[in-house]
Amino acid sequence: MTSPLQNLVGPGKPLSLEPPDAREIEGLQRSGLARLRDARNGTLSLESRFDLA
Repeated sequence: MTSPLQNLVGPGKPLSLEPPDAREIEGLQRSGLARLRDARNGTLSLESRFDLA
């Protein structure tokens, strides 16, 4: 099955195909986990916790 994003990849289209980057993926996961931990911090405002989650 073709992904809807694949329809946007190619000559004259807005996206270009890039190979996966393990370091970038690890960094994004690390950042996401840190923000989820911060979202559990009850001393932050509800809005801040919502934004972090």
